[in-house]
Amino acid sequence: SCKDVECGVDKTCVIRKGIPKCVCSSKCKEGKLRPKGPVCGSDGRSYRNICRLRKQACRRRSNTLSVAYKGICQSSCDKINCPSGKHCLLDQNLIPHCVNCTKICPNTPKRRQVCGSDGLTYPSACHLREKSCRKGKAVPIAYKGPCR
Repeated sequence: SCKDVECGVDKTCVIRKGIPKCVCSSKCKEGKLRPKGPVCGSDGRSYRNICRLRKQACRRRSNTLSVAYKGICQSSCDKINCPSGKHCLLDQNLIPHCVNCTKICPNTPKRRQVCGSDGLTYPSACHLREKSCRKGKAVPIAYKGPCR
């Protein structure tokens, strides 16, 4: 029986061929509310609702799959409303992500300078990431040191 079986988060015990087995749960409650509307997963795939995403994360045994933002996955930041405190940023593959831009970069010695693929010299990789975040478009590091 399933009486003494602990399955963990998002899993339930079922009896298969007389043997208790933990499977990804089909039951899902998001607080007291029924899960409404599509969500875009951190894997870039759209899910009908948060429950479908959780079930997929359970099946993949992934603790990194999460909700990137509400609504179906987009190809630009135009229609994305990120949760408060986050900004929409296009990565190098032009896939939008909601990210935190609030990090304050420390003052760094000149030897930490990096050249961005935009041809600008940044005091550090942290400063480049922070500027990218504010602009909404990822700027890869071209190389270490000032731009030549």
